[in-house]
Amino acid sequence: MLSPGMRDILYGTGNIERISNKPSCEIEEYMRDNILLNKTKFSVSQFNIFLQEANSVLITRLLKHFDDLDITLSTVYKRAMINPLILRDNELQFHVSILDGKMNKFVDFLVSDHSSISQSSFPFETTSVSTPWNANDGSFCDLSQSTCETRILTPNLLSTNQI
Repeated sequence: MLSPGMRDILYGTGNIERISNKPSCEIEEYMRDNILLNKTKFSVSQFNIFLQEANSVLITRLLKHFDDLDITLSTVYKRAMINPLILRDNELQFHVSILDGKMNKFVDFLVSDHSSISQSSFPFETTSVSTPWNANDGSFCDLSQSTCETRILTPNLLSTNQI
């Protein structure tokens, strides 16, 4: 649901052109080579595939990099204009947290405690985004490092298309 908003913001800020022509770091080189079509155009579908298949450390680094570029979760979420009527109850909790400013950056999402959401209605699938702090076992991941020892989660809000 957020991928089209991410695309719009990356183009609007000039970051796609800059990353395409002169990436400033390894994560931008990866993005250019694996998410941009022909190394020049943002692909919503490639981004969604990346979120579903990439390792948790790489996804965490990319999301943190978006924060560093001042491309925040709340900005992307608002740009995506997601209709709250299509969200499940547990997704509405994230919706409210984002709109209330409790979850502004991607790092806020990554470190949020998801334990109050039942597994049967969990808005995440296993295998992608790593949460730096796991309330269940107390493990911690330093986002500036390349290794993490945490649960691995993928936000459906990032990777699914709006109905």
